Amino acid sequence: MDKALHFGGYAPLGIFFFRTFSSLPMAISTRRAMVIGMIASVLYGISDEIHQHYVPSRNADIFDGVADGLGSIFGIFLYEYGWVKRKRKGEISR
Repeated sequence: MDKALHFGGYAPLGIFFFRTFSSLPMAISTRRAMVIGMIASVLYGISDEIHQHYVPSRNADIFDGVADGLGSIFGIFLYEYGWVKRKRKGEISR
């Protein structure tokens, strides 16, 4: 259950990172924004697990980090290919 919470919690974080990088004033491709968003959110998850190692009441778990990374990657793909592409095609109305 703990891993599902990590996965679900990091999916929106991945989306936020992706949207941030895709809205920068410099012109970067959607694919590049996706990759940079994935890298940023995975690194954030890893840094969070490292931080938890040093907090007395918490513990670091490599599988939590994996769930964080997979959740953020899933969130980015779900947002881009499940929502944005369908909206561009007109399948989803406001």
